[in-house]
Amino acid sequence: MDQHRITKRRRVYSLQPNTLPRTVFAKKYVNHLDHELEKLVRYEVDKALVSSAEGFAWSRALNVKLQRGGLNVGRLQNSSITPQTPKASLPTKFSPNPNPKPSQKDSKRSKRLQCLPKPKRGAGTEGEEVQFRQQLTNLRTLMPGGNEMGVNELLTEVGSYLVALELQVNVLRCLVDTQ
Repeated sequence: MDQHRITKRRRVYSLQPNTLPRTVFAKKYVNHLDHELEKLVRYEVDKALVSSAEGFAWSRALNVKLQRGGLNVGRLQNSSITPQTPKASLPTKFSPNPNPKPSQKDSKRSKRLQCLPKPKRGAGTEGEEVQFRQQLTNLRTLMPGGNEMGVNELLTEVGSYLVALELQVNVLRCLVDTQ
């Protein structure tokens, strides 16, 4: 009979508060705040970069990305750079396209392929060409709006983008040093 007896364990709660749940809570809370703060700072820095470097294709592409809410900026209405406008007052545009193009992706891809430099006979191996195309693809993914640019435009825009990023880093370092 003793073998068939099922014993239930009862949870015993201590009268003394346990410090472990408090530390776990604090750690999780701070980790969440760090992530939210990182998103907020990233949005503000990108917005400042867009507003200070107008006239470049990468700047326009980054602005479109920020406006689309690709960085989850719905909660950032108290942003120092973005103007505060209620959503109800924003105009909504619904204009049907009477002459739709076959596909924007196809036209962008064909534009990129037309702008690719033609390989010279005997100048290099196929391996070098493949490596060049892979590096060009990597550059396109790093550059805001790089997928929509031709090779020549991409290479000219990279210079301005790098200069803007370098200036941005210098300004942010100065801000951190003064704090």
